[in-house]
Amino acid sequence: MASSHHSFILRVIAIVQILIAIAASSPSNNIFGQDTKTGIRVALQHRDAGKGFTKNELLSRAVQRGKLRWQGFASSSTTPFTALSPTSNAGGENVLNMSIGTPPQSKVMIYDTGSDLCWTQCKPCTSCFPQVTALFNPAQSRSYKNLSCTNQYCKALQSYKCDSNKNCYYAYGYGDGSSTQGSLSSETFTLGTTQGKSVSLQNTTFGCGNNNGGTFSDADGLVGLGQGRLSFPSQMPNGSQTFTYCIVNFLSTQNSHMYFGSLPSNKMPKNSQSTPIQKNSYYPTYYYIQVKGISINGKPLKYPQSSFTLNKDGSGGMIIDSGTTLTYLPEAVNTAIQNTLLSLITNNLYPYPSEAGLSPCWYADEGPLPNMNMTYHFAEANMTIPAGNMLIQDSSDYGDSLICLVTQPSSPGIPCIFGNVHQQNFVFKYDLDNKKITFAPQTCSEW
Repeated sequence: MASSHHSFILRVIAIVQILIAIAASSPSNNIFGQDTKTGIRVALQHRDAGKGFTKNELLSRAVQRGKLRWQGFASSSTTPFTALSPTSNAGGENVLNMSIGTPPQSKVMIYDTGSDLCWTQCKPCTSCFPQVTALFNPAQSRSYKNLSCTNQYCKALQSYKCDSNKNCYYAYGYGDGSSTQGSLSSETFTLGTTQGKSVSLQNTTFGCGNNNGGTFSDADGLVGLGQGRLSFPSQMPNGSQTFTYCIVNFLSTQNSHMYFGSLPSNKMPKNSQSTPIQKNSYYPTYYYIQVKGISINGKPLKYPQSSFTLNKDGSGGMIIDSGTTLTYLPEAVNTAIQNTLLSLITNNLYPYPSEAGLSPCWYADEGPLPNMNMTYHFAEANMTIPAGNMLIQDSSDYGDSLICLVTQPSSPGIPCIFGNVHQQNFVFKYDLDNKKITFAPQTCSEW
């Protein structure tokens, strides 16, 4: 009888231990659950911050990266698929600090709304670019696991193959020619919050890249925030697949911030508006938003009605993107903006080239930016941006007297891009569960 009772106790203990282990390995970590009031708040740092660049150098570097990124979007929309065809776009303008593995290995990662895969460079490495920290060593992590070719995340890849052990080997290409190849794996990702705490997200699918190249040399890898199955927010539990950011001026020395998961109610201004995310089955990663019109100082611009149409073949439309500096619009729309701008500025203007590669630019006789604003009329919301989000003051040669238009002409059929200068000092919440984007003006240095 005593032996039977002892055996029963041991079975109960074993069951409790199993339940504890299951709870500990749950990917929800309760931080993203519906019952919690706040998600994870992390700091975002501009990738050029603290490196001694002048204002004009910062501007020039951001503009050039943005142009390469826009060209990547163009390539993604026109190139047939091959093993390493551009499945998304590479890079971004801000980085976040996180750790991968158990025990944690520190990483500096670019966050990117224009791609899905999360990945970092790993040992052993066949071809790797110079990076900020040491390469991730999976052999030193207790929580590292290779994923099999039958895994749902492996099947979500456009290009993969099975190795001799039937593990998933991925190949992921970007529109600018950057790429990463390696083992699709799962790991524990640890985020340090701005409250001084650490939150670990177990069983996160990521790429352990052994053959990598491209425009990532300011970081150790990339956190994909797109809409695809492999993205970081898509791996969160249903009901909490959201992220929210507020970006400071890219020339500022202050950090921007982001929330993963639920957002505290006091962090979304009361005058917020929402608009649906447009579905594009040809490019499901990107966040498309419908543009119904544009006005400057309340006066609608005149341009062809089809300018922002998302076509049945997946071409056209407007993508909101955190990693592209400038905003790219159809040529007719951009010309209308330029002509309206010139009609509103009363002081003398002289066309002048920008050392940062911006165009068009004018040398102004005097004064600050003109008193004007521009409103984007989305499907179910209106976003009014101030002059500082429409124009950039280039310090080339003439101090801040050289003003340049943030919008640039796009090409027919290529998606327009709503860039990050337009987004500065606005809160943007991406809600993958409800397929909508919510935004509101906000001083992001105080958010």
